[in-house]
Amino acid sequence: MAGIDVQWPERRSERLHVRVTPGFKQRLEEAAREAGMSVSDFVVRVVSDRLDQVDGDHDAESLLFEEWLVATMGREGTQMLDRMAEAEGASREEVARRLLDRALAGAADDAAADLTALEASFGVCPEIEIMPRETSERGRHLVEMWQITP
Repeated sequence: MAGIDVQWPERRSERLHVRVTPGFKQRLEEAAREAGMSVSDFVVRVVSDRLDQVDGDHDAESLLFEEWLVATMGREGTQMLDRMAEAEGASREEVARRLLDRALAGAADDAAADLTALEASFGVCPEIEIMPRETSERGRHLVEMWQITP
């Protein structure tokens, strides 16, 4: 099997012990076999590739935060956050932290923020039955006073 030690000129001497389910181990073994690598080399390659995807200014905490964010907000919410970040020229973390800070500090209680929240929440509870609006005594009085056509 081909090794990947050429990526690391120093000898790999440290061990990392990880417990996995039998099914997950089988998946790793099959994937490593298909890649023509040992399980150890395959795991190191996959983890190394994933770490390389993270920009140099991201640390392990940022990586965990991003993964938590995707799991919490879902794909659509995360994409919205990414669009906001791109428009502002900021990172996803920066925008999320700023929005959270504003919400916790109560700074998001202006009309624009309220309208944005209303638009974002439109249709999220389609199972709720909306009560029909009926003309009340007050409504009839106003129509009469202002000669408004109902």
